Amino acid sequence: MSGALSERIEVLRNRCTEALTAPVFLSAYRYIKGMREKHNCEFGEEVEREMEVALEGMVGTPQMGYVKLVEQLIFIEECYV
Repeated sequence: MSGALSERIEVLRNRCTEALTAPVFLSAYRYIKGMREKHNCEFGEEVEREMEVALEGMVGTPQMGYVKLVEQLIFIEECYV
């Protein structure tokens, strides 16, 4: 199982890095991870909206689908650890 998770992590990282560029991916990754830690993974509507606006500013509207991949990556990493 851990091999499959490790592979999935690598695939998601590569897709996000290629689509968003490394600096943008890392900014979004750090932002989402920080917000998850700050709010213990429990977001109300206000926090979700704040995050959506911030992330849209980081990655751009056309690339918002990649934010879901970044969120998946963080979730899988948390499960993997």
